[in-house]
Amino acid sequence: MSVGSMRKSSSSLTLAITVAICAFARPASPGEIGPRGPSEAVAPAAHPEPNASAPVARSAEEAPPPAAPVVIAPSRLLKEAVHAYGTGAVLYLPEGFHADRDGSFDLVVHFHGGAPIVEPSLVRAGLNAALVTVNLGIGSGVYQTTYQDPTRLEHTFAWANAIVEKRAGVAGAHVGRLALSAWSAGYGAVMTILPQQHSVGVDAVLLADGLHAGYLDARRHTIDPLRMGPFLRFAVEATSGTKLMGVTHSAIETYGYASTTETAAYLLAHTPTDPQAPAGEAQIPGDLPGLARTSNDDRGGLHVRGFEGVTKKDHCAHVWSLGETLFPLLGGFWSRGEKPSAAPVGPGSAAVSGAPSSSPASSG
Repeated sequence: MSVGSMRKSSSSLTLAITVAICAFARPASPGEIGPRGPSEAVAPAAHPEPNASAPVARSAEEAPPPAAPVVIAPSRLLKEAVHAYGTGAVLYLPEGFHADRDGSFDLVVHFHGGAPIVEPSLVRAGLNAALVTVNLGIGSGVYQTTYQDPTRLEHTFAWANAIVEKRAGVAGAHVGRLALSAWSAGYGAVMTILPQQHSVGVDAVLLADGLHAGYLDARRHTIDPLRMGPFLRFAVEATSGTKLMGVTHSAIETYGYASTTETAAYLLAHTPTDPQAPAGEAQIPGDLPGLARTSNDDRGGLHVRGFEGVTKKDHCAHVWSLGETLFPLLGGFWSRGEKPSAAPVGPGSAAVSGAPSSSPASSG
């Protein structure tokens, strides 16, 4: 199947921030041929199936001898890229992908934006990571609603673990470092996940022209701090240098809810200007194809970049340019070689703790 046949055609929308002119990948059905090879007919299940091959209880007389300890060899380099398709999601392992000796691997979960757009950005940034690209529809509401169930992300981890173990030959594969990335309406998923216990394992949050919030007072453009809370708490932590938060925004105006320019300014107004950790190297080219930078601010691990542009095309340029804007920041952050010290990321590690119930449903 060609990349073109995997894309959905989007109808024109009237709101300023839309995905109407951006291409989206259609997750292939099991058994279809993906854009770079055969698909893997494995998807995150809503409820895990019982393992028919699991050992049954035995009496003491029947008990087998203790199994020999499993020795995990270093992961070999993946010779060809791998694709696997699930419901509303595409999992991608780039050529050369490899896990650590203990089976851990880096995972980027990106919300909103076609996989054929996001995957090349991962490659251009040189990230050795598994990538799951999630597309659930138009508007942030569907992302918020879906990820109010914490098991949704747990199943993504389990799916990624299974594919890396099977297709990359990694014994004991498990998610190590985790980055949440979103463009446009995908921020709804990130906003819902961050207050959950999953967030202890989140190393980085990347938002490409996709952070919105409601107003307490629309006339005065007073942003609702409750809606900004999950992002602000992560941003403050990022200023210490222990986490990474990258934000890009356009100059698109919105009506009835805060624009990405306003929310970026809110983050900067409520985070330390003199953090303990140095900003370090966080270079992004001043101008990119379709993007002309107007501002930048680095505070420890918090990096905010403003760009010109007030059209749908300008909005879409933020997802097309992930490989030059936000993904390189992640590569630099992870290149330090630090591993998460918090609780392990994976199935059984999450519980809901006050995920927001609603927010403006941006049209992107």
